[in-house]
Amino acid sequence: MKAVRLTFLMGLLSISLQVCSTLGDARLSEGDGVKRTYPGAVEATWDTTMRVLSKLNLDVASENRATGYILAQRGMTAFSMGENVAIFVRKKTETSSEVEVVSKKALATNVFAPDWSEDIHKELAARIIAK
Repeated sequence: MKAVRLTFLMGLLSISLQVCSTLGDARLSEGDGVKRTYPGAVEATWDTTMRVLSKLNLDVASENRATGYILAQRGMTAFSMGENVAIFVRKKTETSSEVEVVSKKALATNVFAPDWSEDIHKELAARIIAK
């Protein structure tokens, strides 16, 4: 009986480890996110993106302006086990920037965790295009 319980628990642990995501997973998912192009130099778009993350109460865990990515996350709430977000800010032309947002649930089976892609892009558009 103990062997059956142990096998069951090991199976649950294995499944739970496979359906979890980390900030590293979000970072490695470049190319799989929602991309939009905004008018303005990449430096201004970067600064605006940082303000948007603050407004949305996403905690910036890491940023690398030189390579153009920001890693942010939101911890556990009553409806979610948390989310991991990677934002890639790239120069498109001299007068435009491309922003890609990859949003991953910390626990893939959590149906209530929000996808931050649209919220971030909506705030960026309001701040950049509305100028």
